[in-house]
Amino acid sequence: KISKEAVVSTQSTGGDKVLVIGGQVTKETWMEVHGVRHFVPNTDATSDIWVFDLPTSTWFELPQTLPLEIFFHSGAVGSDGDLYLFGGSRYCQWKDRNGNPRKITKRINKLFKLQMQLPSLLESAWEVLFEHYGHLDQEDFLEMGVPEFLVRRSFVPTIR
Repeated sequence: KISKEAVVSTQSTGGDKVLVIGGQVTKETWMEVHGVRHFVPNTDATSDIWVFDLPTSTWFELPQTLPLEIFFHSGAVGSDGDLYLFGGSRYCQWKDRNGNPRKITKRINKLFKLQMQLPSLLESAWEVLFEHYGHLDQEDFLEMGVPEFLVRRSFVPTIR
């Protein structure tokens, strides 16, 4: 059983897929005490990414995984086709002084970006250029001949 996962649709970017990312996984564990079987839920988090293909109604798992096993997070597909995930919770485990395993939930404040497709050559070139010359201002990039739509989206407008 999976719960508290991020579910994201790619339809806003022209896609036809639904992604299920991370989440809590409850595994059925049975324990026998004095001859009576008891169900003991064992809950963990996952870093899996599953895709549901709408046209074929089939599921497949992506080879990529999240860098952390998380749940209660939010996700969206950006206009660039990349997947953005923010926040959530993860489990931290340790052993107490008696050697018994313990687990607590810890909130995280991280933003993850997963590239879901290869970027265009234009996007790749812009990323490299901006990485090396990001100290320049908008006008410098425009004078260099960088397309205006790339320059404008990379700078926060200043309030005057």
